[in-house]
Amino acid sequence: MPLSLPTLILVAVFIFALMGILTLHAWRRCAGDPSLGFLGTMLLVSGLGVSLIALRGLGMDYLALVLGNIVLLVGAGLGWTAMRVLGGRRPHWPLLLAGAVFWWLFSLWPGFHDSLALRVKLYSLLTLAYTLLCLAELCRPRIRLQVSYTPALILATLHALIYLVRALVDDGLALDRAVNSGGPSPGFFAFILFESMLFAIGISYVTLAMVRERAEVQLRAAAYNDPLTGVGNRRAFMEHGRHLLDECAARKASVALLLCDLDHFKRINDQFGHPKGDRVLQAFAEETASHLRQGDLFARIGGEEFACLLRDCDRPRAEAVAQRICNGFARLSLLEPGLLGVSIGIVSRPAAAHELSRLLSMADLALYAAKQQGRGRAVEYAGA
Repeated sequence: MPLSLPTLILVAVFIFALMGILTLHAWRRCAGDPSLGFLGTMLLVSGLGVSLIALRGLGMDYLALVLGNIVLLVGAGLGWTAMRVLGGRRPHWPLLLAGAVFWWLFSLWPGFHDSLALRVKLYSLLTLAYTLLCLAELCRPRIRLQVSYTPALILATLHALIYLVRALVDDGLALDRAVNSGGPSPGFFAFILFESMLFAIGISYVTLAMVRERAEVQLRAAAYNDPLTGVGNRRAFMEHGRHLLDECAARKASVALLLCDLDHFKRINDQFGHPKGDRVLQAFAEETASHLRQGDLFARIGGEEFACLLRDCDRPRAEAVAQRICNGFARLSLLEPGLLGVSIGIVSRPAAAHELSRLLSMADLALYAAKQQGRGRAVEYAGA
């Protein structure tokens, strides 16, 4: 089917402009996430670059061959930067502009206008380089841990392969004939325009999806984490604790609950100030976490109250863990000796599904007994 080059370019410019505007709108709506800002700017810049390329053959070859490709390479750099800042890194402005600067220097070469095949090859290789940089950013562990990046990885890989093929096989002659003679078929360039439009739509969608997913992860973390100590909060403990009990009940495994309350914490706040009290809470969380295993559950469930749910844990082990927590916290050098202490109530028994509230009630009775016996100790629940 014959393809008109002006029509293809007009459609490409329209697609780039539309997706750029929509992406920038999403950037404004998504709390100014910088990756969407860079991506939206990339799309608008690419639309401008394609518009300048369209001036070729109209007596404005400098705008088309030099400035148009410079603008397109800036767009490729902005696309890489969008992936870079999505992973939490800062923009690298020299490398972002390096491709455009390289093309400008290449345009100063006397044989620039007579080397169509070399221009096509060089532009394709520069675009390929920026796409490979995008792939490197997408494969970094920080992004892998935060969002599902596979669709973006697939799109970038296909984009890289297409420009690799173009660098190897496209000599630009079909495009040159279409521009100079008004022929209907620009050859491989038509495929490149179609692929660029599809890439623009696809990368905009998947990047927005990654930004939304990351925002949801961050909101979920804020909902389940205690901001001061960095451990789970009461909501996280109750929700994850029920799952842990269900899993242990299915295996008929024992669990233990340690309910911890810092001794004389109000006096510490009154005497040394709330910043010191906050540091005491943080130090206790760090000390306690160092005595727990990876599968155990630990959370701050009240002001100075913490809870540990230990999977596959019998009574002797629970008592040993509680005693290490008491001793380790008392030895911390935050305050004068004797001022730091924690009372711990212990309850251990075979797990039964959906009984976390009951375990907390029993541990609370044991904690009360520890307070009554002089604080700074761990006491096992003595009931039936």
